[in-house]
Amino acid sequence: MDKKVNKVKKEEGSTTKRTRSGGFPTVSLQEAINIIKKGSDAGWDMSKDTFARAIGGSTAKSGAFLVKLGSLRDFGLIERGGNIQYTQLAREIVAPKTDSTIELQDKIKEVFFKSDVFKMLYEKIKDGPGESSIATIANLGVHDFRISVLKKDIFAQNFVLSAKYANLLEDSSDGKVKIVKENHQNEQEENDPFSGFSIPSRIKTTEGSENYIFSDSGSGWVLNIKTSKPRTSEIRNKLAELSELLEKNNK
Repeated sequence: MDKKVNKVKKEEGSTTKRTRSGGFPTVSLQEAINIIKKGSDAGWDMSKDTFARAIGGSTAKSGAFLVKLGSLRDFGLIERGGNIQYTQLAREIVAPKTDSTIELQDKIKEVFFKSDVFKMLYEKIKDGPGESSIATIANLGVHDFRISVLKKDIFAQNFVLSAKYANLLEDSSDGKVKIVKENHQNEQEENDPFSGFSIPSRIKTTEGSENYIFSDSGSGWVLNIKTSKPRTSEIRNKLAELSELLEKNNK
């Protein structure tokens, strides 16, 4: 009797398959873009060893480095394969073809949506309640996208940080995050306080810092913005006030 029971258990166990946990970018979108910017000093196509030295912090065989590569591939910033090859999208973010902040923001959104799991979760929130708590996002990762329970908080954090960086999510008044409405996105992108100025050059100085040189009726002025993140509507409004003040001062 015992042998039969053991045999049945063994047969049942042999048909049981372990479900793999779902993958997701384990670094945020902003961090991923900073990594490719740093690595671009070594070129667009290089060995893993060269790339590891360029971005610093780990060797090509370390677990931390391999995790970063996985995230860069998830975001569509490097090609899949042996060597490190920047995608066309990554190249256009590192070295934009124009000075348009709107085009750059569109590229950043495109990178966000390269992650299938982030895209599906964003659409789920957008087509549903339009907002969510961080805890609910973490639990959705477990139930709908096979995210490990042990990694659900990291998943939720990276999703929210990445969506905010792409100007797709914003904080709501009740501690949740909500979808940025498309017309509001356009207002943020089009309401640029510098659109009326002639901008002869944009000079990159240090990492995350750019000098914008404006021509006016006076002797001109230089604004140094030390940030790699897109400007928010609040920052744009403050910069608009500053530009008006400087313009009045030159009259």
